[in-house]
Amino acid sequence: MRTIEDSLLKIKSSSGFTLVELLVVIAILSVLLALSTLNYQSIIGNFRVNGASRQFLSDLGMVKISAIKNNRPWAMEVAGSVYCIKNQGPDGNWQDGCATGGAVDDQIIKTVDIGRGFPGVKATYEPVSSPFRVIFKSDAASDATYTITICNSSSGSKVLVNQYSGSIKLLKDSPCP
Repeated sequence: MRTIEDSLLKIKSSSGFTLVELLVVIAILSVLLALSTLNYQSIIGNFRVNGASRQFLSDLGMVKISAIKNNRPWAMEVAGSVYCIKNQGPDGNWQDGCATGGAVDDQIIKTVDIGRGFPGVKATYEPVSSPFRVIFKSDAASDATYTITICNSSSGSKVLVNQYSGSIKLLKDSPCP
């Protein structure tokens, strides 16, 4: 005859998980965590490239609109990961660099460090020139056709400026050089 104690011992010994079952669950969770971490880093990289691309696109739009509004040339000048937005000074010539003061008569409106705002993101420019300067004239046209490629280790995009129409386009998921 079974007693209550025997029944309780049977229930106690048959409930719960074995050590092997717990180790299998921990191993599966570890693999899932590793996969999600790799995917997370790729997603963050994509967000940084998209953010930097939109920053370039927005600031180029500001340069174009400012040139139309003020009826004078405006430019975005780029040196490495830093660029500035400026208008042409009274002498009618562009001064190199984003420095202010001294003999520089170009008015610097805004300076942006893409490398600081979007770590790991690099930008390349075509045509290659020193300094790289995208100029918009008062009729909204650009002085040349430009391509700005923004990349990191996981993704890339391009900002295109058309010389004649002055149109600015963003091409996502572009190959990086």
